[in-house]
Amino acid sequence: MQSDDSKKDKNKSSLWSNLPEAIKAIAAIITAIGGLAGLILALNEIGALDQFKPTPIPTQTPIPEYGWAVYYEFEMDEYFWKPGVKSYQIIADCPGTDFDIDKRIEFSVDENAQLFPNNVVEFHFNGILSPNKGEPKLSSINPKQKTKIVLGYANISLEQATQTVNECQAQAVINDKSTAQLSPIGPTPEK
Repeated sequence: MQSDDSKKDKNKSSLWSNLPEAIKAIAAIITAIGGLAGLILALNEIGALDQFKPTPIPTQTPIPEYGWAVYYEFEMDEYFWKPGVKSYQIIADCPGTDFDIDKRIEFSVDENAQLFPNNVVEFHFNGILSPNKGEPKLSSINPKQKTKIVLGYANISLEQATQTVNECQAQAVINDKSTAQLSPIGPTPEK
């Protein structure tokens, strides 16, 4: 019969004799994990894993309570305005709003006036704005210029903007003769 000491020696020798195989097995597992991680990184680098990434949910920027606007417009192509002294007047009937516009603007149409070929010149209730920011208002336009008459009602609540679209009537009197209906655009978030 074997003594307890010989059993311990046999167990010791089997542990030490199997240790190199255990180390080799652990090294193989580590190598496999490293190879798999390298493969995942390479696939991610070339975009092969993009289809498995969750699509981010866009977050909407909240619109402030008084961050809405309504615009009324009437567009005119080139040569709408013939050379000479012309005028326009914006008239708005908007129940429950502070629109009190009744100002007639005179301007000249001159073939020598600056042409803004890539822009539409805007006629507002207080004058003709230059498309070049910071420049003074225009007193004349070129007959080849595209133009539009614009009335804006900004910094209002969504409720006020909706009411304005539903109830407001905006018109432009052109050259003291014809009347053009301005079409509402909005409500839109203020820019």
